[in-house]
Amino acid sequence: MTSSGAHLVDVQATAQEKLAALSASNSFVERLLQDENLQPIALTVEYEHPPTDDASPSAAAPPAIVKDVHLTLAVDKAGSPSSVKIVLVVINQRLPQKLGNTILVAVCPATKDKYEEVSEMLGTHLEHVRQLVRDGMVVDGVRRAVRLFLSGDYEALCTMHGHKGPSATMLCLNCLRTTSPSAANAALDSVVGTLHDMDTFRPSHPRLAAH
Repeated sequence: MTSSGAHLVDVQATAQEKLAALSASNSFVERLLQDENLQPIALTVEYEHPPTDDASPSAAAPPAIVKDVHLTLAVDKAGSPSSVKIVLVVINQRLPQKLGNTILVAVCPATKDKYEEVSEMLGTHLEHVRQLVRDGMVVDGVRRAVRLFLSGDYEALCTMHGHKGPSATMLCLNCLRTTSPSAANAALDSVVGTLHDMDTFRPSHPRLAAH
């Protein structure tokens, strides 16, 4: 227990323990990225973590052929009495969304949807999360990159991404448009498509791993 709430596990150590258990039981499931023809990209390269002073985007987003692990770190508010939870999920398993496969990292009381407490609570785990992404994880003796996805309930995601209303810099997560119209944004949409296309069921140019 700390002033920011109950911190139950070490994110890095717990994720490694879960992966070891999945590997030992032959339950580890590959989650492959897709190429421009929507075909799975084979994982052929072992991960080598970048130098400590490397701040380039590639340091946090290795190529699609690098062996990897997919993790979700989520913030959720619910329950009675109301509380905010940080949860960790290893996507490389069957039924990752199942409640029993969700790891409760931390929890703190919360009665309003303002999440002032979340910054301090997340801060306690921030360094471990950084190490997790930089160092990768070991599965069957092979080091893999970590692809980390931030998730959570709608209110938490809007708050974390900075959305505060119609005039906000960051658009609403469910808005059916891209961003303020400009030549640069139009050029990007022509290359990678948009997930907010109101006229088609899916983007005409699906996003690739490179995007």
